[in-house]
Amino acid sequence: MSRADRPPVRWDESGTPHSTEFNDIYRSQSPAGGGLAQAREVFLRGCGLLDSPPAWANARVWTLLETGFGLGLNALATWQAWRQDPQRPDRLHVVSIESSPVTATDLLRSVQDWPDLHDLAQTLARAWWGMGEGQHRLSFEGGRVCFTLVIAPIETLVTPRGLAGLDCVADSVFLDGFSPKLNPGMWSPETLRALGAHTRVGTRVSSWCVAAELRQTLTDLGFEVSREPGLAPKRHRLQAVRTAPAVHARATRTPAPSVWVLGAGLAGAALAREWADRGIAVKVLDSGSGAAQGASGLPIGLFAPHGARQRPELGALTLAGLRHMHALAERLLQRGVDWSASGVLEQLMPDRRGKLPPLPSPEDDTAEVQSGLPRHAHPSLLHARAGWIKPQALVHALLDHPLIECSYGVEVSSLKRTPSGQWQALGPQGQVVTQAPVACLAAGAGSIPLLSQLSALSERPAPAQPLGLHAVRGQVSLMPQSAFAQAGLPDQCTNGHGSWIPHVVFQGLAPQAVFGSGFDHQRLDQSVHESDHRDNLRRLSELFPAADLGQVESAPWVGWSGVRCTSPDRLPWCGPWPDTANAPDLWVLTALGARGLTLGALLAHALVCEALGEPSALNLRWQQALRPGRARGASGLV
Repeated sequence: MSRADRPPVRWDESGTPHSTEFNDIYRSQSPAGGGLAQAREVFLRGCGLLDSPPAWANARVWTLLETGFGLGLNALATWQAWRQDPQRPDRLHVVSIESSPVTATDLLRSVQDWPDLHDLAQTLARAWWGMGEGQHRLSFEGGRVCFTLVIAPIETLVTPRGLAGLDCVADSVFLDGFSPKLNPGMWSPETLRALGAHTRVGTRVSSWCVAAELRQTLTDLGFEVSREPGLAPKRHRLQAVRTAPAVHARATRTPAPSVWVLGAGLAGAALAREWADRGIAVKVLDSGSGAAQGASGLPIGLFAPHGARQRPELGALTLAGLRHMHALAERLLQRGVDWSASGVLEQLMPDRRGKLPPLPSPEDDTAEVQSGLPRHAHPSLLHARAGWIKPQALVHALLDHPLIECSYGVEVSSLKRTPSGQWQALGPQGQVVTQAPVACLAAGAGSIPLLSQLSALSERPAPAQPLGLHAVRGQVSLMPQSAFAQAGLPDQCTNGHGSWIPHVVFQGLAPQAVFGSGFDHQRLDQSVHESDHRDNLRRLSELFPAADLGQVESAPWVGWSGVRCTSPDRLPWCGPWPDTANAPDLWVLTALGARGLTLGALLAHALVCEALGEPSALNLRWQQALRPGRARGASGLV
């Protein structure tokens, strides 16, 4: 049996979990409370999290870096301690490196002897899906508790500057790999040096392992190491605290007191909510008459992985976006009314050579091949956790926060940074509309003129459309569902060449079917055109070649159109404006194109995490690939 086919956990007759990869047990059989006692006494207490006062008392953010998520016991114990501590930090990040993720069933079985962890374990298990190789962000407690799982053997991430792709500075480190004799790569000096690059002066380390080599390596890295009484059957445990600065230590940042955001669509609303959830006052500006008046005014849309078979890295990014949107919608919206994880079929359309993308492997639990669907000419993947959402409902829910103030009908013609460090939004007559130490541009195509001005000010090339950003119009069609009764179309949302969303219920209307949309680079008005509706019907026939649309063409219809912003490589711009020397604290989120519902909220979350020095939802490669102002074709993901 290959490693890929072998389950990571084997449970023996006594209920002890064993690693099939390392031939070791996941936790010792302590007579004083088993694995949970070890988590609390060795790891939490070893890092001062059970002291009085605890090490994290009243901190804004606390980051735990763990070498081995295992069965999640340390993470769950830390989460529980955070819940129970009145002096807890406002936000808790748990970042874990794991080579062989267990199943959700194993997570639940692992805590069966500890009823006070059952609720947390069930919450974790519901979010535990799609744990393929790469980085995954799981959000809980309204976003105040985040688990970041990096699925890879830790030794494959080791570089001279740290763990490849990982963007975090740890306040606590749990060294909890399997035995050094059986898992030497986790305990090597090279691995520990890479871990050390993610610590700061004052970072505490704890472990059950007290090997002399480990203690010497930590000492050489600038840690003050002690060997403390252990928890039976271990005689000792390790504690350490960093006293010397890390050579490549990453900086943390103090939040600004206020921020302004240009754009009250999905991107701007998600950014505003991320800032506000951290206690920062936000002013949202928009030229429209209200929220979600541009591309986010789409009546209904799909959030789903995009092109995962053709471009695996892009598929991983959009899968992360799906996971984040799923959690956000569950938190803010009414399931079945404003959104639904209804599942989305991805039609596997052949390329120009007539070749289909590869089908999913058996261990891929994010998609499954569909067969036997009536009158389908193409194989399809079902993304069971993808679904539909009404963007306007989400935007209004995001903006519903006491620290968010919205101003509509506001034209911003230029930007100015004052000598005191304030970013000013200036109106057509040069008047100051608002100002704050931090500014975010998230107005879709409306950001293009301002970005052109910034390019000119920083002596960068300043074409009318900077680095190829351009506006693209799209139109969707809405028709009564009854018109498709004899057409032979599936009752399942579908993506491919265009999209199909059946049985949509809007207030006061009979069930509708929504389909489209196109990419029009010439007409940028928001009028609804008969010709675009015919194009949408043509795309629908290409999506479902065997469908009978003859009677549909004469049915009544209405349409909606909007203008999106895209980049040359069709990937978003997300991050700081590149001229940080002259334009610090200016952030950009635009060019979401047709992937706004899948990626917009995730990238807003990632941007604010980066701005505040929190562990990022994106690995460093993704961050660099999505940088604003990047050269054409420089993303590396397409």
